[in-house]
Amino acid sequence: SALGQYRANNAYGAASGDRLQLVMHLLDGALDRIAAARGHMERREVAAKGEAIGKAIGIVDGLRTALD
Repeated sequence: SALGQYRANNAYGAASGDRLQLVMHLLDGALDRIAAARGHMERREVAAKGEAIGKAIGIVDGLRTALD
């Protein structure tokens, strides 16, 4: 997973630019899932909406707990 990659890079002392890129990718992923959830809401796809929101929350929560 992307969060696992972030943790691995952080553990091995990756350059700060690499870590920034990974954080940006994770944030982009969260935003993509939020956009997908919005589309599911418009189509009244409740289960898919919940899944997309859950994935976005998981990414944001992972970032929150992993970053210093």
